[in-house]
Amino acid sequence: MNLLPKISFKRYIDGAPQGVDQIIVDALSQKGAQATKRTIIVLRDEARLSQFVEGMRFVNPQAIILPLPTWDCLPYDRISPHSSVTSKRLATLSYLSGAASATSSDIATPEIIVTTVNGWLQKVPPPSFFEKASLSLRKGQQASLE
Repeated sequence: MNLLPKISFKRYIDGAPQGVDQIIVDALSQKGAQATKRTIIVLRDEARLSQFVEGMRFVNPQAIILPLPTWDCLPYDRISPHSSVTSKRLATLSYLSGAASATSSDIATPEIIVTTVNGWLQKVPPPSFFEKASLSLRKGQQASLE
């Protein structure tokens, strides 16, 4: 199953040494003619994902880091995924469904989506699911209970 030819990439980087990859991602997401607003990083496992997120927050604290972890159980297992894993996935997916309408010309704050191979292949609900199931509230806003 070769998925890469089916996906259109602006840039594809493979084999960067661990620890240098955060610097490469930060350099690619900086302002300039070749900068990218949204970058997707696919890593080998959850341990590498957490290391990459910590390193990326050190390299560029202003970047929006969106972890998309893999469920910590099998798809048809009797137990559900841990609530922290589910909440991280839902937070990232709901952010992406809301940010899809943002203009791609605003490169001021790069968005870096970090996931694993299994997380990349895992099915997700369509963006309309998050649009219908979300409610945005602000401090001081009046809202009816209905």
